[in-house]
Amino acid sequence: MVKILIVTNSVTGGGAEKAMNILANELHKREFDVSIIAINKSLFNSSEIDCHLFEVERTWNGGVFDTIGAWFKFKDIIKKLEPDILILNCDLPEFFGSLLVRKKKIICVEHSQYPWRTRPLFGKIIRLILRFKKVTWVAVSNHLSIWPNGLKPDKVILNLISECSPILPKSGDLIKRLVFIGRLSWEKNPQEIIHIAKLVNLPVLFIGEGVDKEELCKIASTNKVETKMVGFKEKPWELIESGDLLLVLSRYEGDGLVVVEALQRNIPLLISNIPEFLRFELPKHNYAGKDTDFSKLILTNRSNISKFKVSPSIVNKVLLQRDVEIVCRSWSNLIHDILVSK
Repeated sequence: MVKILIVTNSVTGGGAEKAMNILANELHKREFDVSIIAINKSLFNSSEIDCHLFEVERTWNGGVFDTIGAWFKFKDIIKKLEPDILILNCDLPEFFGSLLVRKKKIICVEHSQYPWRTRPLFGKIIRLILRFKKVTWVAVSNHLSIWPNGLKPDKVILNLISECSPILPKSGDLIKRLVFIGRLSWEKNPQEIIHIAKLVNLPVLFIGEGVDKEELCKIASTNKVETKMVGFKEKPWELIESGDLLLVLSRYEGDGLVVVEALQRNIPLLISNIPEFLRFELPKHNYAGKDTDFSKLILTNRSNISKFKVSPSIVNKVLLQRDVEIVCRSWSNLIHDILVSK
């Protein structure tokens, strides 16, 4: 039986971690010997993972000695498991994987348009090492190339999403609250939703954690915008209520899983008009650019939140390539090809 080891930042986190948890579960169902290594310590437990889980428990943003200790623990797990395939996701797993001396068959997954954004020089060194290791590159979207040289990925395989039924329409068409779901950090642009909320005089629900949390509280207080911050939630969609409008204001995206999951659930949404989102080909009124553009759309349709729901035909087109059998078959074929050819 093929042994697959998926390496992620943490048990719970952003779209990359969630997508890999789902992939691990689905491959596990198909009788692959799958395990996950989560490098960073998570503040939250997860009920999503059905396969073997190994937690290194490095402190997030920890110091040099903490990172060195975590790497040795990581190396010991690798030695114990002896996987046939390593699947590395995001910066820290790439770094740890690049330091392994023994030759391994490695797949690196490009989840972001701008990986290694805060440490670009170090990232270039790590990716040069990975290049010498002849890793296979998988991108989670057709618009992604492999940083830093803009190379074409060896394979494009879209992320899986959890199966669910659309949320049935609820009574009432009035927009009552704006909702942000995701990491509270620069690339997700959470500050913008406060500016929009001030223009339209609506409260905001933030679901997520991140380094910008304190700044957001200050901005909300200064602008006298009512905000509620509930932190990370494993099942954020359960908090959505009648009258909630989801705003996704990202400056850039890898895959845009929050948008995909919202479409799957029939949740009204308004998103930034970045190229990564325009590829979904939603109606024009689901996109906006500046905060004034968002506010104009919201005020114009204040009593018609259904305007921001997307028709089933468009949703089905977006979800088609994320069919679990299609995605798992793509991964299975890739793994088979790597084991045969390398």
